[in-house]
Amino acid sequence: MASSRGVAKRYEADCRHLNHFFSGNASPINARPVVEIFTARSSQEMKQICRAYSGMYRQDLLQLLSQQKTTFARVAYLRASEPCVRDADIARDALFGRQLDADVLIEVVCARPSAEVALIKQAYQARYSSSLERDVSSRTSGSLNEVSCMH
Repeated sequence: MASSRGVAKRYEADCRHLNHFFSGNASPINARPVVEIFTARSSQEMKQICRAYSGMYRQDLLQLLSQQKTTFARVAYLRASEPCVRDADIARDALFGRQLDADVLIEVVCARPSAEVALIKQAYQARYSSSLERDVSSRTSGSLNEVSCMH
């Protein structure tokens, strides 16, 4: 098994690209490697990149991405997040965004295996101090409110 320093070293170039890009130096020239990082790395690699970034820059990459106000930063944040946290954020946006997005909500809570839905509900509770089921019930009505996918 590789040492944590060896793993971090493997992702140092990715971290430098990300830091340069998200520190106000975004340009088409330095965007390509950043796009490649978020499209070509596995979830496990993204987790390692987040750890390496924290070690190199003493800053949480996910927090940095969440503070950015661009669509690309939002997509990058969701891609770098743990899947259950990502889905909790997506569900929250579907419930409390500009308008209720029932299609997205149904996708998140009905298209995942029950074990994943349980993790999503835990992440939602931890992030928003609220129950996903309660928020769905309070924000929906009619047939959508009767959907039993979360049970």
